[in-house]
Amino acid sequence: MAGLALALDLLLQQPPAFSKGLHSFSTLTALAATAAASSSLGSPLFTHFDARDWTERVAYCDAAIADADSWEESVCVPIQKYSVGKKYDIELKPLFSAFRPRAIGATSIRAVLVNYLPLLEAYLQPEDDEFEEDLDRPARPPMDPVVPLKRSVTHILREVSVITTRRILERVAVHHVSDRMAWKLLKDIPKSAIRKAGRDLSPTEMFTAVSKTTFRAHALGVLANWMVQLIIDFYRSIRVSFTVRSKEGKPVGLDSKELKRLARRTVGNTLKGSASLVLASVGAGLGTVLIRPSTGTWIGCAAGDFAGPFLVGLWLDTWIVYGSFTPGLDKGQ
Repeated sequence: MAGLALALDLLLQQPPAFSKGLHSFSTLTALAATAAASSSLGSPLFTHFDARDWTERVAYCDAAIADADSWEESVCVPIQKYSVGKKYDIELKPLFSAFRPRAIGATSIRAVLVNYLPLLEAYLQPEDDEFEEDLDRPARPPMDPVVPLKRSVTHILREVSVITTRRILERVAVHHVSDRMAWKLLKDIPKSAIRKAGRDLSPTEMFTAVSKTTFRAHALGVLANWMVQLIIDFYRSIRVSFTVRSKEGKPVGLDSKELKRLARRTVGNTLKGSASLVLASVGAGLGTVLIRPSTGTWIGCAAGDFAGPFLVGLWLDTWIVYGSFTPGLDKGQ
């Protein structure tokens, strides 16, 4: 207080030209005096307050701390980074997006090509009449379009069921996991690869980042496929078991042999789904690095998704019997 009174005396002794700003300065002086008086009286005024600097840090200031060497060290203690929380824009696709004309058309064309092309290829092979054994070859039976048609309809229904199940799982994830995890599970893999390509990452870092993203974003699709296949296998096992037991005069129920086959199929589907998830992630990373983001990512993911179940199916071909869905195939076993 003595120093403050001396400063006021010196100010009053200045020439009149300087006294023009006396009124404005007196206001600041009064505020300083009030703050000094409140601190000497132990008042809580201005004891705690928050301050923010140009680095957007929040500092918790306590005027009662006076043990440090400087003002910044004595009153400002950074406690947290001041930044707005990241917003995760989660875009859910419609629940029945698989029934849209474009989606159902693409699924139908793919199903027809998969089921009809092998049959057409067998009938469109040219006949070589140069050899005598070819002349004695019996005529080909007429092509039956009903069986490929039934398989195509089954294929379409299965694809639609898988996509709809995935949409349901996406909504379950949004409501039961954190926004950050739901955002990762619902990422668009090609778009994410393009964003990562703009970060100037090394090939190794790019491969690792895209593989991790694909593993998380592809998990719901693999899970939906596994659930639909499990329901289909369970229905077929029940149908076969009920048919066989009713013909043999036994009580209707699920046969123990069919239960074992259902368990083997479930284990096989689990291994296929795991292989599909792993190889799709690796393929997406390799396609992004070797070809280009987006296009290479999609090609690698699709190739790995196809190669995983195919390789596991070859490995388990002697163990899992997928063709034993009719009662006639069980008689010779």
